[in-house]
Amino acid sequence: MQYKKKIAICFHLGYHDLFYQFTQYIDNVLNYDNTADLYITYQCDESLLVDVKNKYPSARYYKTMLGCDTGAFLYCMNEIDNLQIKYKYIFKIHTKKNYLWRIGMLDPLSNVNNIINTFSKHRKIGMIGASNFKSKYIYPNRNIIHNILRSMNIIVARRAKFEFLAGTIFWMKGRVVRKFIKIIKYSGNKLINFYNLCEVGYPNEPSYTHSWERIFGYMVHITKYKKFYVGALQ
Repeated sequence: MQYKKKIAICFHLGYHDLFYQFTQYIDNVLNYDNTADLYITYQCDESLLVDVKNKYPSARYYKTMLGCDTGAFLYCMNEIDNLQIKYKYIFKIHTKKNYLWRIGMLDPLSNVNNIINTFSKHRKIGMIGASNFKSKYIYPNRNIIHNILRSMNIIVARRAKFEFLAGTIFWMKGRVVRKFIKIIKYSGNKLINFYNLCEVGYPNEPSYTHSWERIFGYMVHITKYKKFYVGALQ
């Protein structure tokens, strides 16, 4: 039986010491919708999660050691599919270490009301992210990307542009995720197997970890949706 809910927050706690730098962004969503589900993935020892669990006692917690925040999002997508929850919107956030990147990616997305209104008014928008972080740089990962997509029976031109959000912090329409998971299943693949191919720790490029960062952007195109970019805090 499938359950419908409005918002899922997928938060990857890669750097435990940065936890309190991100709670304001999570709380913005929970204040907007107190029924939102929070998924927290982590890599640290569980003994370090006491403050996190005190802050968010009702969150779902998963230890994910592969693929940094990218692999963690694959894992969350798989869990959401297993739980059969149909979210309308998904907010992917992680403990980006660089302060300027962190502020640059998150502040434009912090007005939740504006984000939801944008999705509601423009039905074909599938992803919203910060305009300063859109990128088409895929070169080192091109072969891995093409191999992953080919395994799903998705053939793209060798020089196709994979516009994505560098840093992988974004809002995504839940329908995009569900459609993409269907494509994976129809091809005979399992989403968890793609997670299992991701590397331990932070890998150099090329890698499955960096390739999926690009594919998250391309999956919006594959599922016939568009991206929308926001600039300064709205």
